[in-house]
Amino acid sequence: MRARLIAAVVATGAVSAAAVPLVAGAADAAPAGARQITVVQHNTDKHRDSMNRAIRKATDAHADAITLQEICEDWVPALRQAHPSWTIATRATKPIAPDQTTAPCAKGSDVLAVAIWTGGKDGRRQAFDLEPDGGFTNEKGKWVPPRTPALVCVSFGSKPVKHVCSTHLVAFENPQKPVRAIQTRQVADITAKWRKKGHSVVVGGDFNSKPMMGEMDSMYAYGPGAHGAFTESDQLDGKTTAQAGRSTSKTRGKIDYLFFSRNRTPLQNSGTLNIVRKKVASGHDILVARTTVSKG
Repeated sequence: MRARLIAAVVATGAVSAAAVPLVAGAADAAPAGARQITVVQHNTDKHRDSMNRAIRKATDAHADAITLQEICEDWVPALRQAHPSWTIATRATKPIAPDQTTAPCAKGSDVLAVAIWTGGKDGRRQAFDLEPDGGFTNEKGKWVPPRTPALVCVSFGSKPVKHVCSTHLVAFENPQKPVRAIQTRQVADITAKWRKKGHSVVVGGDFNSKPMMGEMDSMYAYGPGAHGAFTESDQLDGKTTAQAGRSTSKTRGKIDYLFFSRNRTPLQNSGTLNIVRKKVASGHDILVARTTVSKG
């Protein structure tokens, strides 16, 4: 955790400054004209009923896109069959050998990150590998094989083109090779080519990092130390530059996020974030964010 977080604890003025809302007339005021977008994010912890609940929440909210993590590969055929008009992109983030299993997934079933566009079946699917976790890691007292984090995306629409991406970063870093800071920089670099073209980018996922941890600087566009290009959904909900927000997990605080690229969703666009905590078997909550994307 970076030094500025420690300073913020003892210097309340720094925290207060981070939480000051942007005033009207700021340099990146929202352009005239915008289209509403709703995105649902959930890490299911490999609970199929949690995935189904997130899907139901998304359909009830008329969500444009869904980002999911820890989806068993063997669930995907039924998901595609139930929603043939959706574009569903997947990428393994915990590959499993054919003779191995990660319960409750079926034998040989990879664990996936998933990005979905609900508006059509002709979206463009893309996936990008991120820095692997650098060796065997201690997870809840057990040594497990390295994970291979990825960014999986669906692109759709025009004026502007929209990219919705899902990611799941390493939870337990090898102390000899911490990689989450590298991974967040890679997410920023991968999406920069789209943002430079004026496209809108949404990144949802389990970052396994709290807001004021140094690796998140590459994502946040607002707040102390921020050098990223994204407005976070809690910031849109509160219309504040604070890097904070409500807990998204049962034991670890805020580690799940929905980020909207600042070029098309600046803080002035505002929005809402609903966190669904009840009746979710997963250790993570369901996030439902609604905001606007300024026209191209």
